Amino acid sequence: MRYQRRGFWTFTFIVLVSVVLLSLSGSVWADDSHKYGGKLVVAHGADHRGLEPHYVIGWESIWIEENLYNGLLGLNEKYEVVPEIAESWTVSEDGLTYTFKIRDDVFFHDGTKCDAECVKWNLERVMDPKTKAGIRSFFAPSIDKLEVPDPTTFIVHMKKPYATFLLALAGYRNGFAVISKAHLDKVGAKGYRSDPVGTGPFKFKEWIPNSHVTLVRNEKYFKKGLPYLDELTYKVMKDANVKSLAFMQKEVDVICPLPVEQVGVLKKYKGGQVMIGPEVTPFALIPNLANAEGKPHPIFSNQKVRQATLGYGIDREEIAKNAVLGLATPLVSMIPPGTPGHLNLREMYPYDPEKAKALLQEAGYGPDNPLKFTLTLNTEKPMFTNTGTIYQRQMAKIGVQVKLEVVEKVQLIKKTMRGKQEFDMSMEDMAALLTVEHNGYLVEKSAPMSIPNTQDDKVDEMFAAFRSEMDAAKREQIGHELQRYVADNMYWGSLTGSPIPIALQNHVQDYVYRDHFKVQFESVWIKK
Repeated sequence: MRYQRRGFWTFTFIVLVSVVLLSLSGSVWADDSHKYGGKLVVAHGADHRGLEPHYVIGWESIWIEENLYNGLLGLNEKYEVVPEIAESWTVSEDGLTYTFKIRDDVFFHDGTKCDAECVKWNLERVMDPKTKAGIRSFFAPSIDKLEVPDPTTFIVHMKKPYATFLLALAGYRNGFAVISKAHLDKVGAKGYRSDPVGTGPFKFKEWIPNSHVTLVRNEKYFKKGLPYLDELTYKVMKDANVKSLAFMQKEVDVICPLPVEQVGVLKKYKGGQVMIGPEVTPFALIPNLANAEGKPHPIFSNQKVRQATLGYGIDREEIAKNAVLGLATPLVSMIPPGTPGHLNLREMYPYDPEKAKALLQEAGYGPDNPLKFTLTLNTEKPMFTNTGTIYQRQMAKIGVQVKLEVVEKVQLIKKTMRGKQEFDMSMEDMAALLTVEHNGYLVEKSAPMSIPNTQDDKVDEMFAAFRSEMDAAKREQIGHELQRYVADNMYWGSLTGSPIPIALQNHVQDYVYRDHFKVQFESVWIKK
């Protein structure tokens, strides 16, 4: 009897200790492995321009926003569309009506509810030309009207079928992120950029420009049990060597993106790993075709000049080998080989300096009247300045004088924004692409963010045809014709694909690699 009583008290003590341990924050196990708590530091190569997802552009903004906001839909690790704020959806047989079932448990960080009416207001705001939303061109041309029959039902009626509508909602650029109308009414659009409110796994705490952004755990996140981390800090670290050293000294947990020059270094580092995936991002030179008023650019409105300086005059093999260090393939098409529907167009522009010189001569340039222009690039990655130097040397071989203008990334974005067009030619690795249509927001004449400021209606017509074609084989054919047309006119000067390596310490667990598309930490936990 005495033995039985001692066993009972021993069992009771164990239960009580377990209850106490489970009540403590910061070191609680979600299951046999996942642990709550900890702070994660992510190194970015540049500062951002604000955290209002409908207007602000730049990957440094988007990658932070993806942890502050949710979209109607999302992408999994296979780039397949998955539920987010919408828990399910149906599409009518004629492809003209999309009905989304909205979750009933989604709240913004300010405590206001995110219902179907809020989702409708967000999409209306994105389609409003006054908002100047970068993703407007994915929705405004195709959507007829929006309907909310009840708080959990959101209906989109199309003017015509839109084959890639769900992909546009889930992952084109930063997807369709949902913001708080109540907070926007309170702080205004500009105020929202530095005081953001979303529904996501983390809440905004502070932004110290050119230093860091700090987010903290959203205790009321609708995805039960997530996130695991207490705090997420994005640290601006512009020097690639400094970032790698900080990583090896464990002062930084994640480098996103890892400069290609540091991939070999950190692959040898035993305390971490480097993730890299298929080439879904183009690395390109973009010519300025017209100024903000649509007046033709004095140099690059000439097709022969574009074909010479962006086509035949470029040795893409040299750039792939020496600037991108063999981590990407030479590229002519505006979409890279990892994107479905890619068409290899390298035969269109073999390296041919003599042909480039002949085209320039036809355009009125030569030894007595050399072509001169400025290439504007940013300081985010050494790859950019290395490529700029190689390009400058290659152009000199065909008698072209290129001045390199190196600026901070925020400055580059300002110079190349639609309505500014304060550049001759720019360089950047662009958006990761799910389809050729995904690139429309940077190429179409009607797109709010068209960097080349294309003045060609046929480009828009071809993008529109791609969107509305429901037959997959026919849609791919249109995509191929579009790629060839843009390359023939050289509206977009692809150089190579662009690898997006990410370095993670070994204690960073369950990060899901999705290239540029999603850099999210809601499922990440720290192994202690």
